Amino acid sequence: MSLSVVKKIAKKPVIYLYREASARVCAKLYFDGLTVSYTEYDQEWNVTAYPCGILVDEDVEEYNHLFREACFDTEYDFKYIFMLKEAND
Repeated sequence: MSLSVVKKIAKKPVIYLYREASARVCAKLYFDGLTVSYTEYDQEWNVTAYPCGILVDEDVEEYNHLFREACFDTEYDFKYIFMLKEAND
């Protein structure tokens, strides 16, 4: 008898960032298995977020959202959306 491991794929999830005033934003993911992203993800996303929803990366490219696709073994519950408060470091 052979067992097979089924990897789950999170396809087409997007992250929208809206600010009351334009600001630099650092967004991080806390799981492994990222297979595709834009703008480029290197341990974090660094963008300027504008009130209209436009994001501008360090190469001055404009995006409407951050995109990521991942493959993972962990079971996640994606039926909830969370609003995260700005961290005051």
